[in-house]
Order: sequence, then C-alpha cells, then structure tokens
Amino acid sequence: MLYKVSLGSSARGGPRFVWLCDDERTLRWAHGPGALSALGHTLDLRLVRGIRYGHALRPNALPHLCFSLLTQERSFDFLCPDEHTARCFVLALSRVCEHADGRIMTVREFAS
Repeated sequence: MLYKVSLGSSARGGPRFVWLCDDERTLRWAHGPGALSALGHTLDLRLVRGIRYGHALRPNALPHLCFSLLTQERSFDFLCPDEHTARCFVLALSRVCEHADGRIMTVREFAS
C-alpha cells in the first residue's frame, strides 16, 4: 500500500492500493481491495513525461520514500512505506514509461 499525496487543500490524499495493470500501460489506485474495480483511479502511463524520485513530498517525509509521475497536465505523487517498495515501483515504472525523463533503469543508479 502506498500513499497518494495531495499537495492542495483537498483531503484526497491518503493510503491507496496501487498496482500496474496487466497491460503494463496503466497504473491504478483505489482506497482498498474492495474498491479495485471501477471505483479506482487510473493513469495512462503513455502520458508520463517524467519520473522524479527522491524528493520530499511532505515536510515530514523522507525523500527516498517518494516518487512522482509527471504528465503535461499535472503530477501524481506517491509516498511509499519503505525504500524497497519505492525502488521497485520506480524501476518498474521506468521500464514501462519508455519516453519519460528521469528514468532509473538499474539499482546502481539509485546510489549515484
């Protein structure tokens, strides 16, 4: 489970179940496993123009737990429960979002 971060004044942020769909072109998130159907939100990964990893999304968040997916319209910000989860998501999304800036293709790139 990741946290979907909302930086505005709305209360849309909070814990979400986040997963990469079988088509590997869509990222989905929903409030809970019972809401994994049409109630969830989606992001067409072909629209992602950038991936940002390692920047704090909240004042109390550790940067290495955060990543954002940038589209022309907006950013989608996520806070992970641990560094391993964050790195797994960033690596997987970097491989799927072939034209995005800021991709991280290997574990070694996290250290640099």
